[in-house]
Amino acid sequence: MPQPTPLRIRLELFPDGRIEVQTAPFAPLAENTVWRLRIATTRLSSTDPLLRHKTSRRTLYAAARAEFPATEADEVLLLNERGEVCEGTITSLFLDDGSGILKTPPLASGLLAGVLREELLETGRAVEARLLPEDLKSGTIFAGNSLRGLIRCVLT
Repeated sequence: MPQPTPLRIRLELFPDGRIEVQTAPFAPLAENTVWRLRIATTRLSSTDPLLRHKTSRRTLYAAARAEFPATEADEVLLLNERGEVCEGTITSLFLDDGSGILKTPPLASGLLAGVLREELLETGRAVEARLLPEDLKSGTIFAGNSLRGLIRCVLT
């Protein structure tokens, strides 16, 4: 019997009430994958309430991603107007500073709560902490989402 192919699923709700479901093949990352991170000059606004909701409004994220070719960055981090780390273009950010508890930026910085982020907060594996780019120079950086899990990263 053939093994089922992993799929990623996208559910979209439109203003007129219409719902669309799309599926596409999903190839999980290798266990020892390390992503290269870069920091975008594109900034998020900590006061934008739509950042706390998953929407199709992706202009800022696309602009941040476009700042670096794929050969230089696997993920791009966005900061807010105060220079605080917010999130990646498709991931939440986590810092392991050696304390045993991951640090992740607070919602007040202007970011999506994220399913993986919320799970790690609820289980006590992570706590919210204001993070600046210089904080990422020590410790181990992880980016992640509910589809890919946690991915070790290096800031380049």
